[in-house]
Amino acid sequence: MKKILCKIASVCMAFLIVTYVNSSYAYAASTTVTSSYAYETENGYNYYFYSYATSFDSSSIYGLVKCMSNGSGNIPIGYMGVHARLYDKNTTLITSSDWYYNQNAVAGIGATTSFIYTSGTYYSKGEVDLYNGNSYTGYEAYGTPYLSIGGSRASLSLDASNNIKVNKNGETYGSELIADTMGIKLDLIAARGINNIFGYVRSSDLNSTKIDNPNDITPLKSKRTIPLYNEDGVAIIDSFVIDNTGIETVTN
Repeated sequence: MKKILCKIASVCMAFLIVTYVNSSYAYAASTTVTSSYAYETENGYNYYFYSYATSFDSSSIYGLVKCMSNGSGNIPIGYMGVHARLYDKNTTLITSSDWYYNQNAVAGIGATTSFIYTSGTYYSKGEVDLYNGNSYTGYEAYGTPYLSIGGSRASLSLDASNNIKVNKNGETYGSELIADTMGIKLDLIAARGINNIFGYVRSSDLNSTKIDNPNDITPLKSKRTIPLYNEDGVAIIDSFVIDNTGIETVTN
């Protein structure tokens, strides 16, 4: 089950971060845009979650989704899942993490996309799974404003002409970002491959690390590659890399 929280991204805050440290790397003069926080309760635990995007030194950008305990202390193993996604201004999926579920009892988790170095304007919007005692309830986090590499911001404006379509095999295809606003789950998601080719990834491939209950948790690979198809979902035209190197945990 997935609950759609909003139809249009909203802005909570936009601020300048002087330094950013991730693993052994340090960056300066970075700009971050953050979405509104969403608040939910599942199985007696309170949560809040949000998306953000950060641009560094006019050279790169990445997206993140974070889910945090909202006064409920450390959350049991496997009760929180996060999935980070970054889109371009045309609502095409550019990069994504896998689904990551907390491996230990922690107060929060986050997942980042890989860094993108192609100049342009981007938009971060994550997903969250919360364990409800039997299975997971899925939520779309609020999305960020648009953010360009170099730091300029703009409000999100979805292109209504980018309609969801059905291919000759009866599969839906189009922009996942637009489908989310309509409460539609696509079979084929508009994406850009490793060779900058436009095509579609299968939702089942993109979401293959989703689990049904906390007992199903398995370690993630640092990266994996899935096919990029044309709109018929048959012909493979490129590859799409899913990057899981940016996992965060927060403990009390």
